[in-house]
Amino acid sequence: MSKPVVFWPAAWAQSVSSNEASRDTDFDVRSHHEFRVWVCLPTPEIAKASIGPEDLLQVPLKNAADLTRAARVNRLFSEQALSLLWRTLFDIKPLLQISSSFKFTLDEAAYYQPRYAFLDQMSTAGWERMAWYAMRVRKLYCRLWGLDHRVLLDILDRTNGKPLFPALEVLFLDQEPLFHKELLLFISPNLRYFEVVYVTLNQYPRDPRSHCPTEETLVFDALLRLPRRLQTFRLRSCKIMPSNLDRHPNSTIPSLEVLDLVYMNPYTVVAPQ
Repeated sequence: MSKPVVFWPAAWAQSVSSNEASRDTDFDVRSHHEFRVWVCLPTPEIAKASIGPEDLLQVPLKNAADLTRAARVNRLFSEQALSLLWRTLFDIKPLLQISSSFKFTLDEAAYYQPRYAFLDQMSTAGWERMAWYAMRVRKLYCRLWGLDHRVLLDILDRTNGKPLFPALEVLFLDQEPLFHKELLLFISPNLRYFEVVYVTLNQYPRDPRSHCPTEETLVFDALLRLPRRLQTFRLRSCKIMPSNLDRHPNSTIPSLEVLDLVYMNPYTVVAPQ
């Protein structure tokens, strides 16, 4: 395969910009008697506090452009530079934008908010480029806001049910709905840290390919089959109570060191099981 055009995740620069870093709503805990709401967004600051600085990409923004130029000019250096630039992603959209068919439209039903989707069928060359960069990602803070629900299913068809990020070690998923099949894209055999926040498992998805009458059971079955290297598993769910699980993750994952299962709804927070 010919050497592809060099991409670097531009949204990463946006995610750690001064405007983003200065927001005081990234982590907000509001308490009023028995009413508690936790809001946690997967920003670099929260990720650094939760996972540790050694797990974050140590490339200053001012050096990212230099690395990109070096990767374009020097073939011998391009492999190392690209692996460094793509080591950590704070959004999955920069990877998807490698395909020219991935674009956004304004959703009238959502007050003209951008909706990202594959407007055309993804070409074989576009898919190969995407997979070529995805294999470099070690840490992913996956924001799915604005992403059409069919995007991940289309990619799953391309991977034949295998993970999109084969070398992924750290995974932080946001609060958008996930279904059993979509979750398989992110379960890498090398995964050692997995955190899911505010996941709502919709029993009636818009796409029938995701629908299953026992969707909740299937998702937890997938979680219980997590890689044996997994050391930390955190789940904050708005719908499923950990006490309803027939099997506990720590009984099926011998390598697990930290287990944090929290049931969350607008009125109460149940302590970790």
